Amino acid sequence: MSLILQRYARVGNCLKCHLTFSRQIEVRRFLSCSRLLQNQPNKEVAPSAEKVDGQLQTSFAKKAKENVKTASYTVVVLAGLGIVGTVLFVVGKELFAGDTPQDFFQYGSDKCMNHEKVQDLLGEPIKSYGVSTRRHKSKQVKHMYYTDESGKKGLRIQFDLIGLRRQAVVELDAREDDSGKLQTRYIIVTTTDMNRKSVIVEDNR
Repeated sequence: MSLILQRYARVGNCLKCHLTFSRQIEVRRFLSCSRLLQNQPNKEVAPSAEKVDGQLQTSFAKKAKENVKTASYTVVVLAGLGIVGTVLFVVGKELFAGDTPQDFFQYGSDKCMNHEKVQDLLGEPIKSYGVSTRRHKSKQVKHMYYTDESGKKGLRIQFDLIGLRRQAVVELDAREDDSGKLQTRYIIVTTTDMNRKSVIVEDNR
């Protein structure tokens, strides 16, 4: 009986030792795993879908604003160029058309001052001028546009000549030709004195 009890006691001691050893192994494993987890670097957290969507909307809004600004600047520049082009076209048309009263005044003055009969009638040197003002004699001339019986447009101008002996009034008439350009019909010089002598400088009637 005593032998049996001794055997059971030995077996119980062995079981206690085995359980104690197993627990120690588990504790060691747990500690090693926890150390490994603590030593691992923290991974970056991926951005959420909402954050990515917000960033895309912000960048799209910025691009849209920039496109609107660029378009507005382009419209302003084009409008300015259009205005400048229109002004230059009108000015160039007036300067180079050759159908203005000032153009015919210059043409008629040259023709009259170089005409021999006008030189003999008025006396040299001869000067031409348009409308007289208080300060000086301007190059602006009296003129009138009209339309004849056939519907063609015409221009009639009047300016003055002053020579060494006499003064005279010049009447110039121009009318549209078949191409629509004004052509000189006649230039007549008439003195302002009592004799009222006239010289026909050009006659294309």
